[in-house]
Amino acid sequence: MAYRYFVAPVIGTGTKADPYRLEVAVAGISYAAILPTGPTGAPVFGWGMARVSATDFATLDANANIVGSVQRGFSASAAMELAQLMQRGST
Repeated sequence: MAYRYFVAPVIGTGTKADPYRLEVAVAGISYAAILPTGPTGAPVFGWGMARVSATDFATLDANANIVGSVQRGFSASAAMELAQLMQRGST
Protein backbone atom coordinates (compact mmCIF):
# COMPACT_ATOMS: atom_id res chain seq x y z
CA MET A 1 0.00 0.00 0.00
CA ALA A 2 1.32 3.44 -0.90
CA TYR A 3 1.06 6.60 1.14
CA ARG A 4 0.81 10.30 0.35
CA TYR A 5 0.38 13.49 2.35
CA PHE A 6 -2.65 15.73 1.97
CA VAL A 7 -3.74 19.08 3.38
CA ALA A 8 -7.50 19.14 3.82
CA PRO A 9 -10.22 21.28 5.38
CA VAL A 10 -11.52 20.53 8.86
CA ILE A 11 -15.10 19.26 8.93
CA GLY A 12 -17.42 18.49 11.84
CA THR A 13 -18.95 20.54 14.62
CA GLY A 14 -16.92 19.17 17.51
CA THR A 15 -19.73 17.21 19.10
CA LYS A 16 -19.54 13.53 20.03
CA ALA A 17 -21.86 12.70 17.14
CA ASP A 18 -19.94 14.93 14.67
CA PRO A 19 -16.28 15.23 15.82
CA TYR A 20 -13.71 17.49 14.21
CA ARG A 21 -11.86 15.62 11.48
CA LEU A 22 -10.29 16.23 8.10
CA GLU A 23 -12.27 16.00 4.90
CA VAL A 24 -10.15 13.00 3.84
CA ALA A 25 -12.28 11.00 6.31
CA VAL A 26 -15.29 11.03 3.99
CA ALA A 27 -13.36 8.90 1.48
CA GLY A 28 -13.27 6.00 3.95
CA ILE A 29 -9.49 5.67 3.53
CA SER A 30 -7.00 4.91 6.32
CA TYR A 31 -5.22 8.06 7.52
CA ALA A 32 -3.41 9.69 10.41
CA ALA A 33 -3.88 13.43 10.86
CA ILE A 34 -2.31 16.47 12.44
CA LEU A 35 -5.09 18.83 13.47
CA PRO A 36 -3.79 21.74 15.59
CA THR A 37 -6.28 22.68 18.31
CA GLY A 38 -6.54 25.46 20.84
CA PRO A 39 -7.25 25.38 24.61
CA THR A 40 -10.95 24.62 24.05
CA GLY A 41 -10.21 21.71 21.72
CA ALA A 42 -11.47 23.58 18.67
CA PRO A 43 -9.23 23.62 15.58
CA VAL A 44 -6.86 26.59 15.37
CA PHE A 45 -6.97 26.53 11.57
CA GLY A 46 -9.58 25.50 9.07
CA TRP A 47 -7.24 22.80 7.72
CA GLY A 48 -4.93 20.02 8.81
CA MET A 49 -2.44 17.56 7.34
CA ALA A 50 -2.99 13.84 6.83
CA ARG A 51 -0.82 10.90 5.86
CA VAL A 52 -3.06 8.64 3.82
CA SER A 53 -2.46 4.95 3.08
CA ALA A 54 -4.29 3.60 0.05
CA THR A 55 -3.95 1.73 -3.20
CA ASP A 56 -6.02 4.33 -5.07
CA PHE A 57 -5.99 8.07 -4.36
CA ALA A 58 -8.41 9.04 -7.15
CA THR A 59 -11.21 10.12 -4.77
CA LEU A 60 -8.90 12.49 -2.91
CA ASP A 61 -7.20 13.76 -6.07
CA ALA A 62 -10.62 14.59 -7.56
CA ASN A 63 -11.64 16.70 -4.53
CA ALA A 64 -10.79 20.36 -5.18
CA ASN A 65 -10.78 21.08 -1.42
CA ILE A 66 -7.93 18.66 -0.75
CA VAL A 67 -4.33 19.47 -1.72
CA GLY A 68 -2.14 16.41 -2.27
CA SER A 69 1.57 15.77 -2.51
CA VAL A 70 3.67 13.35 -4.45
CA GLN A 71 4.48 10.12 -2.63
CA ARG A 72 7.86 11.23 -1.28
CA GLY A 73 8.02 14.97 -0.62
CA PHE A 74 6.09 17.91 -1.98
CA SER A 75 6.41 18.94 -5.59
CA ALA A 76 6.95 22.65 -6.23
CA SER A 77 3.33 23.14 -7.31
CA ALA A 78 1.98 21.26 -4.27
CA ALA A 79 4.14 23.41 -1.99
CA MET A 80 2.72 26.56 -3.60
CA GLU A 81 -0.82 25.23 -3.20
CA LEU A 82 -0.10 24.42 0.45
CA ALA A 83 1.14 27.97 1.08
CA GLN A 84 -2.01 29.39 -0.55
CA LEU A 85 -4.26 27.09 1.50
CA MET A 86 -2.48 28.12 4.69
CA GLN A 87 -3.02 31.80 3.85
CA ARG A 88 -6.73 31.20 3.22
CA GLY A 89 -7.11 29.18 6.43
CA SER A 90 -5.50 31.83 8.61
CA THR A 91 -7.76 34.68 7.52
